[in-house]
Amino acid sequence: MKWAVSWLGLGDGSTSAFRAPERRQVATDRGREDLDQEAQRKRASARKLWHDTPAGIAGTPVEAYLAGRGIVLRELGRAPGALRFNPSLWCAEVQRPLPAMIAAICGSSGKLVAVHRTWLSEMPGGGWVKADLQNAKKVLGSFAGGCVRLWRGASGKALGVAPEGDMTVIAEGIETALSVAVACPEFQVLSAVSLSNMAAVALPDTLKDIIIAADNDSGNEKARRALEAALKKFASQGRTVRLAMPEIVHGDWNDVLRGKDTDGKPERPV
Repeated sequence: MKWAVSWLGLGDGSTSAFRAPERRQVATDRGREDLDQEAQRKRASARKLWHDTPAGIAGTPVEAYLAGRGIVLRELGRAPGALRFNPSLWCAEVQRPLPAMIAAICGSSGKLVAVHRTWLSEMPGGGWVKADLQNAKKVLGSFAGGCVRLWRGASGKALGVAPEGDMTVIAEGIETALSVAVACPEFQVLSAVSLSNMAAVALPDTLKDIIIAADNDSGNEKARRALEAALKKFASQGRTVRLAMPEIVHGDWNDVLRGKDTDGKPERPV
């Protein structure tokens, strides 16, 4: 009350009247510290999960799940090292562990900053699909500016040392990015994990040619703005940016790989 009276110009302006704002600042600083500690805890948990999960997906449900989506990684000669299979990963939605595909999300330095999780389910007749959950895909950790480095392209060089001339494709989802890698193995392929993060993905200066492999979110104004922001951001960095969008309404490049038309049915041969 003393502070309010002084702020209104009705008091004598004594120093003691201004303690309230100082206390609020202390509370704000503590809140920021709590957020930083929570972010660090999640990053540590993501790294532990990654390192505790065996490397390689050959012969695992992850390979079967991707093959069911038309992504036959054996055609590439090797599987991306950014993917692993965890047979028993806790799912808070159902309060029990489920099999899951996990993907490493790395920052600009190449260090793991977060982990993407896709819970899987085995079908009665065989084969694996995305689990029937409200949120079958989740990220553990903050990943702003990071991406999943799925394919190194013709040069075979890691993203941080990619040579000039490497064509780089950035897609939103992991399955979409892998579909591009299968179709165009000569390109370096990255998954931005989310459309809102695409503009923030950090790329080395050597990569001058960028293709945005966008989903066809026709009529989605929010998606359109996020896509435009990504195109403008990379162009402002002096890169040549191209947009590749499938004709399938509400479809993506995985739909194209699987030969679906606008009704979700296989395309008829021409």
